[in-house]
Amino acid sequence: MFEAKTYNDIRKVLRYANCLFVLIFLILSYQYLLIDEHKKKTSDFILELKMNPFIGIVSISLLTSTILGYVSTDILRLHDRIYEPFLTKWRDAYDSDFILRSICWNFSNLVNKKMFEKAFHNKSFRDKAMSLLFYKYVGDYAKEHISELTRFYTIIRNYWLYVLIELYSYFSIIIFAMYSILFKKVSSSIYLFIIIFLGIGIFFRIIANLHLNNARNITSNQIDFILHDHYESFERDLTEFVKENNFKNE
Repeated sequence: MFEAKTYNDIRKVLRYANCLFVLIFLILSYQYLLIDEHKKKTSDFILELKMNPFIGIVSISLLTSTILGYVSTDILRLHDRIYEPFLTKWRDAYDSDFILRSICWNFSNLVNKKMFEKAFHNKSFRDKAMSLLFYKYVGDYAKEHISELTRFYTIIRNYWLYVLIELYSYFSIIIFAMYSILFKKVSSSIYLFIIIFLGIGIFFRIIANLHLNNARNITSNQIDFILHDHYESFERDLTEFVKENNFKNE
């Protein structure tokens, strides 16, 4: 019921999660962060719309969180276009140094090690290599290995959910701190929230790392599957790939 079978399943859950996290942030900000002047301006704006204050705040919060949730998931893609490539870079090393090096280990006589270096630094080349040498055999359309793929997607979905919680925690710390400095609203509650958000961010970073270890075990099984069930086909693909890209070992 709660398994993720495709990348679209992951993105759908992340979209909902982004909406929820934005909504929680807006509610906490309105309740504990805004100064009275800004709360009054918000209430006056809602009254101008001729809406019940409670319904107005809830409606505006839901609309805002829905829009921002869509933008952050489908346009900005906070998880894999901002957080991963600029802050952790785990996917670069995971694909090039773990998957590609492991799967090509038995064919070291064919492959120049510079191929893996290029795969780490060049996303376009890495995606091309992964598509031909890995996803062709265990990707969304490789039905033979669908159970392992489902397990992997489910773990990665949970990983990105933990990453989002971490991101929103640090984002909240920055916003709360900046707002407090700009509008001189420094109180014990602000300090308490900052400490809580910091603890949440660190906790879910640890949990996220543990999930990556689980994903690594599944990937090892997938590599074994390719080399056991598709050895000859993989060898042909690899030979053609290194020849085409001039990475044949001399």
